[in-house]
This record gives sequence, structure tokens and C-alpha cells, in this order.
Amino acid sequence: MQAFKVLNGKTALLNRVNVDTDQIIPKQFLRKIGRTGFGGDLFFDWRYLEDGSDNPDFELNRPEFKGASILLAGDNFGCGSSREHAPWALSEYGFRSIISTSFADIFFNNCYKNGMLPIVVSPENHQMMVKEVETNPGCSFLIDLPSQTVRTHSGKNISFDIDPFRKEFMLKGMDDIGWTLQFESMIGAFEEKQRQQMPWLWLRKDYTQSELTEDSVRSDAMVQFNLWLEDACRRMPDDYNAMTLATADNTGHVSARIVLLRVADDAGFSFFTNYDSHKGQELAKNASAALCFFWGPLERQVNICGTVQKMTTEESYEYFKTRPRESCIGAWASLQSQVMKGGRAELEQAYQKLNLQFSGQDIPLPPNWGGYRLFPSEISFWQGRASRLHDRIRYTREKTGWRIERLYP
Repeated sequence: MQAFKVLNGKTALLNRVNVDTDQIIPKQFLRKIGRTGFGGDLFFDWRYLEDGSDNPDFELNRPEFKGASILLAGDNFGCGSSREHAPWALSEYGFRSIISTSFADIFFNNCYKNGMLPIVVSPENHQMMVKEVETNPGCSFLIDLPSQTVRTHSGKNISFDIDPFRKEFMLKGMDDIGWTLQFESMIGAFEEKQRQQMPWLWLRKDYTQSELTEDSVRSDAMVQFNLWLEDACRRMPDDYNAMTLATADNTGHVSARIVLLRVADDAGFSFFTNYDSHKGQELAKNASAALCFFWGPLERQVNICGTVQKMTTEESYEYFKTRPRESCIGAWASLQSQVMKGGRAELEQAYQKLNLQFSGQDIPLPPNWGGYRLFPSEISFWQGRASRLHDRIRYTREKTGWRIERLYP
């Protein structure tokens, strides 16, 4: 953040009261979360005509005010919603300081966090400043933060108050994070000492990102799942479709492993594997299975129970053809879950042999390889919440749709 010490800048006048943050930067421009890209949309509804051209009647479009770095604003500037985009837009436009008789509290604090100095003056001094700018449009004021004064165009010095702590922030060009980082070594030493003395404290995490309510979920469990899946894809694209598949043999012995989801639709959850693998043998004996998706960065998980059926050979081959050639050869080469007596060299030799065998031709579907589809009878959505009071919503399949219930965490 740029330090603020002395600013000698052109002063623009926007003497309107109760200018709220939706007027400063309208809601349709809030889709971005970065601090840049908002200056061109500042005061959009006032600044532009319907055809996109400049509105000649808007104060800041006056030629005398172009390039101003100080804004002389009306009372209660920055009221309304708490969007930090408002100071971002003002700052990117070029303003380094705003002078008014009063500011909305949240906007006032956000100005400091973005290196923009809000100055509060008395109504009498404000009126005098307004008169000077109206009489001398395009004139400059000099703001001296160390002495806490504003010198107007006519040479009048006006004092202003500022919290000493915030003043130090502005003079050093620091925001809250920058100030905290001054003590980084001390914080690190404290945390390391605490890890050694109380290691159990570092094994826990409080979940605070989101919530899950009966009113917010969709009536169809698969629709709700795909909404969460799409969100996971956007926010954690690496292995967002990884899921734990739990199976059991006919004696009740359970095993689990990670597989990749390929499709989730009304027919169920699809994945592909070797039918002779350990999971394939268990599914042949016991078609009941469970899936679990864990999206740690989103503080979410989904648990699914149901029965598994093999896909048709045609369905399996359609997917098999989309795999990389190397993966297709690997499906032929690997005797999945069987003991490899000859070491890894045995697998690599088999791969090379098959690579030559299938050279220049489409690779056929292995007879023991294909897809499974888990048809869900129950889907539970888990959203982490603070103090371990998590949200759990369970969908149970019924003849006419899904029954939705909240479970205790």
C-alpha cells in the first residue's frame, strides 16, 4: 500500500449528501474480488448516459476536475452497504483523499485499509472549502498528514483529527495485514512453542465458510450434488472428482480405496475399473457399496449409500475410447490386485509388449474392464460449521422422490 504523507492535488467537488456505496460502484460490477478494474465504473449511473457517453451534467465529468486526487464530498458519504469495492473504485479512479463533514463508519474504515485518507471537517470549514472550489474550479489543496492540516487554495489552514494508530498506518503505507506482519517472527515463535507444549490444539480446525439449511437445498438430491460438484470443480479443480469407494465381501469384511467419479446423473454415480480387482470381486459378491467425497478447502463432504451394477459393454467401450492411449494399454497390462512376483519389471515388460501388439490400431476394450454405476438410496450432505455444530442434510429415496431430513452433527 502506498504511504501517505503530503498530497498537493487538484480538488474535485461532489457536494451531494448521502452518496451511498451503490451509487459509488453499482451492484452489477461486484462480480470481481480483486482490487482493480473498478475505476471505469465509478459513479456509473451518474457518470454515463444511456448510450455510454459521458454525462456532461455530472460533476466529475467537468474538464476542470479531470485528474483530481482529492474529492470534496457532501455529508454522510459512503453510506449504504459495506462493499469494499467502493474505496477500490475511488482509489483506482485516482482519489487519494476524501473530505466531508461525515462518513459512514464501514466506508470510513475501509478507506484506511486501502491507503485513502478520509478527512472530517466542520460544516463551517466544509462550506468555506466548497465556496473556494466553486469559485476556483480545478484548484488544488495541500494535505499534510504529519501536521494534520489541509491548506486550501486561498492559503487557509484547517486542522483535522486522526487516530494515532491509523496515522501511523498511513504514514508507513501499511494495512492491517502489513501491521501484523511486523510481528511475524514473534507470532511464529509463540506458535512453535505452543505446538511443542500443547500439540493437541493444532489438530483441530473450526469450520466457518458456509452453512447448509433445509430452505437452501434443492428438492432433488442429484441436482444438489451436482451443484456442490460444480462448486468443487471451480474452487479446487485438482481431483475434485476423487471419491472413496467402500465395498464389503459376503462375510462383512470391508475395504476402501479412492476412485474417480466420471458421471453423476439420475442413473447414479459412475466409475470404471478392472472387474477382476479386489473391489470388483467384492462387488460381485455384495452389490451394496458406499461413496464419500471430501472437499476439505470447501469444508464439505457427501456420503452416498446404494447398490452397484455393471454398465453395458457398449457404455464401457464408449468411455474407454476417450482415455489416453497409454492408459488403455495399462488397463490391458495390469492384472489389478494380483501379486506381482516378477517385480515392477514384469509390469513394464507386459506394457511394452502390448504397446507393440496394438501399434497402429485402435485398442479394444479388455474383457475384464469396464464401468460400474452406483444407484443411490441415501445421500447425506455435510457442511462444516463452527464449534463442531456441523450442518447435515440427508436425502432418502422414496417412490415419489426424496425425503429430506436434518441430522444431528
